[in-house]
Amino acid sequence: MRKKILICIIFIALIITSGIFIPTFIIGKRPFSGLNHEQVQSISLFAIPPGVTVEIEDRDQIKEIVEILNTVIVYQKDNSSREYAGQLVRYTLLFTDGTVLEVGAYNPFLFINKKSYRTKYEPCEKLNAYGNALINERKEQKVD
Repeated sequence: MRKKILICIIFIALIITSGIFIPTFIIGKRPFSGLNHEQVQSISLFAIPPGVTVEIEDRDQIKEIVEILNTVIVYQKDNSSREYAGQLVRYTLLFTDGTVLEVGAYNPFLFINKKSYRTKYEPCEKLNAYGNALINERKEQKVD
């Protein structure tokens, strides 16, 4: 009887433990779900290639970036991003309290303060596309 109780306790402990750790790998987590655009003073956008930096202070653009960041889902840390080639679009957020956050979109990876995570494709692609749209918009403004 004691053996059965011990086996049941171990089995329940395994279920609880797997219920805590497995969802992060499968479902992921939203590291910016609590971020509010009013917390952000300005954003510096850097993309390589082409090696262009754009300063963003327009409240509507900051709001749009924060809304995209709210949808970002990351999975486990993954340093294999060094093996990939592609474009990095990095957003450096300056908060009203003076703190700084760096977020780099490099699909299928997301860098958060220089730490690399696997990420869900669509939100990361939105960050990349929006950054490129802002860069192209600034290029057009300089031509006019």
